[in-house]
Parts: sequence; structure tokens; C-alpha cells
Amino acid sequence: MVLAEKRQSLRHSHLWTQTRPLSRPRARLKAVVYIKIVGVILFGFAFGLFYIYKHSQVAAIGYQIESTKQSIAALQRENKRLELMVAELQSPERVEEIARSKLGMKEPADVVLAALPAEASLLSESEEAESKEAQLEQDKERANALTRVAEQLIGRAEASPR
Repeated sequence: MVLAEKRQSLRHSHLWTQTRPLSRPRARLKAVVYIKIVGVILFGFAFGLFYIYKHSQVAAIGYQIESTKQSIAALQRENKRLELMVAELQSPERVEEIARSKLGMKEPADVVLAALPAEASLLSESEEAESKEAQLEQDKERANALTRVAEQLIGRAEASPR
């Protein structure tokens, strides 16, 4: 009898070993798949939030650029207007009108010219002496150069075979 019981227990133990290991890997596999699916969904959600955030930043910067362009255009118009005003205020006709009306000025009837002393009289005596010496040296150099040229030409004329 003991032999018969052992055989039966071996048969039953064989059934227990097959069912138990198969149920655990399937449960773990399902859990891993669920975790992966949740991870992909969370990643997609995070990516969507990041994309929306960056898109809103780009739109805000675009609005800032447009408002800056508009303010630049307004400032350029104002600058041109001020430049025209300056040109009008500096015109000779306006200055003359203000001089006559507000300051009581009139055009002169006669133009009086005053003679200024010559430049030479403005120089000091030492500067005059230096300038005369420099002029004399330049004259001597010119005379020496002319005599050399004349001597060369005369010497050639005498040596010509005519």
C-alpha cells in the first residue's frame, strides 16, 4: 500500500508544479505591460505640455516683437517730425524775421570794410630774420641748380659735331 500511495502523490505533485509557475509569469508580464503603457501615456502627456508651453512662449515673443516694431515706427515718425521742426526753426528767413521783428535789427545801409595788417608785420623780428634766411638759401640752391644745368647744356653744345 505504501507503494500505491507514493505513486498517487507523485501524480498529484506533478499537477501542482505545472499550474503554479505558469500563473506568476503571466501576472508579472501583465504588470510590466501596464507599466509600459502608463509610461508611454505619461511621456506623451508631458511632451504635449512641453510643446504647448514652448508654443505659447513663441507666440508671446512674437507679440512683443510686433509691439516693439510699432513703437520703433512711432519713434521714427516722431524723429522725422522733430527734424523738420528743427530745419524750419533754423531757416535763414525765420532767423531774419525774428531779428527784425523781435530784436529790432535792420539791414545795414553801407558796408564798411576794415583793412587788416599784413602777415609779415604780425611776425616777430626773429621770425622775420629766420624766414629771410630760409628764402635766401632757397634762392641760392635754385641758382646753383640753374648754373649746373646751363653748364651741362653748354658743354654738350660745344662737343656736338656740327
